[in-house]
Amino acid sequence: MALSLPISLTTVRDFFGSSSNNLTALHRGENNVIDVAGTYGSSTTGLGSTMESIFGSDYATSGSILSGSAYLNAGNHRPHAFYTYGGVCPSLSTANESIADNGESINLTDYVGAYRKVNPTAGSISGSYSGTQRYWFSGTPTAYAGFYGGNYAQINGYLGTSNVSNYCQLITVQSNPYSNVAGTVTCTFTLSHAGIYTVDTSVTGTAGSGHYFSLSGTGATVKTHVGETVSGNIDLNAQLSNGFSRLFELHHTNTSATLTLTCGGTGGATFAQIRTNTNYLRQVNTNNTTKYNDMMTQS
Repeated sequence: MALSLPISLTTVRDFFGSSSNNLTALHRGENNVIDVAGTYGSSTTGLGSTMESIFGSDYATSGSILSGSAYLNAGNHRPHAFYTYGGVCPSLSTANESIADNGESINLTDYVGAYRKVNPTAGSISGSYSGTQRYWFSGTPTAYAGFYGGNYAQINGYLGTSNVSNYCQLITVQSNPYSNVAGTVTCTFTLSHAGIYTVDTSVTGTAGSGHYFSLSGTGATVKTHVGETVSGNIDLNAQLSNGFSRLFELHHTNTSATLTLTCGGTGGATFAQIRTNTNYLRQVNTNNTTKYNDMMTQS
């Protein structure tokens, strides 16, 4: 339950899982009170080092973040820099900023609307596919699971255990049909915590059209990086002859609800991944394990 008025030291302490009986031990950055920027970066800067684009040198790894419909329709690659891990969803870029730092005066109202750290899980996972010759759906933490070039020969059902490492994903789906063949992959699942999640989507491969993803369920809303709500089959094609990638947010309120994630298109490879909100700018094929499953939540 989110911290709200009226508020007490006991509710603040219990929310953060702290044994402290004094607010002076609950400044930002102390006793599970997250210093968001210091721990995870921001919505435009991740942690670790910047990485090459998964689509090769033809696509810049960084650039200004576009607004409005340009974000969905512009012909460039994802307008964000990639990092080995980190970065937070834009909706959380100011989380916990009202909480005083060490050495500053502090009071209980600082904690209203605060976020704490949890480690979410996905459950009740099942999936299906249609048309596609190579597919994948899983909640298993796995690296190198996404995009046409790396896995076309091996993404037939679940990947082998030799590919598994500590990765930040919660749910990943991929549809990889042959050229001129339409295919989709659908996964149903539940998420353990309410909150905001990262949704990373991409299309790769030189031959393809009609690529999209959809994400639905009771209490589930998909938003762009500027807070615009998008729904239905969300276009990922944008008239590109090669790679295309965009980040979204999943706003999730009902932990008992079954969510449905679908992606697909004709030819190429369509990829969609739900991961934690503290790995917003994580390059999809890094196997860096730092903070791979941290998430901020008010629940």
